[in-house]
Amino acid sequence: MSEALAVVELASIARAFPVTDAMIKRAQCDLWRVGPISPGKFLIILRGGVAEVDESYRAGLDVAGDMLVDYVFLPQVDPSVPAVMRAAPAGIVVGALGIVETSSCAATVRAADCAVKAAEVELVHMQLGRGIGGKAVFAFSGALHDVQAGLEAAIDAVGEGFLVTAEQIAAPHGAMTLKMLGLGSEAPDY
Repeated sequence: MSEALAVVELASIARAFPVTDAMIKRAQCDLWRVGPISPGKFLIILRGGVAEVDESYRAGLDVAGDMLVDYVFLPQVDPSVPAVMRAAPAGIVVGALGIVETSSCAATVRAADCAVKAAEVELVHMQLGRGIGGKAVFAFSGALHDVQAGLEAAIDAVGEGFLVTAEQIAAPHGAMTLKMLGLGSEAPDY
């Protein structure tokens, strides 16, 4: 069975209550992550079967109204996307590094899924909203040409007005990468 992922990002914490209620009442799926993010926004992430997540997602969009910031429904999300959302994979960056920063959590999830489907890259980091002013960022590594292809796909997928910046490092310094992305045994200082 294919797994789906949906992200609904709201500009109102109060509106998040009826939106979340409508979503979880509509169909049986996992309310995977829910909570406020900076600056006063609210993030709802659902996981589960494609049909169930789609129904719940649509119910949430109906109730969200003018408080909707951004949203995405990924009917066949790449498994590395939810994995990196939970915790960055242990290891080091091999090859080049691509970094995409957006003003929307949903845009980052959408772009990360597109990047890993467009090129042979590995997601190494994702941060959604908390501690970074409601923005979101993800990083991936691979061969330079794959990172370039991944960046192009991610930028195309972000959505109008949500891209803050996209960067590429052809040969990142290992210590900087480990420290900034929180990979390996040493956690980042933020």
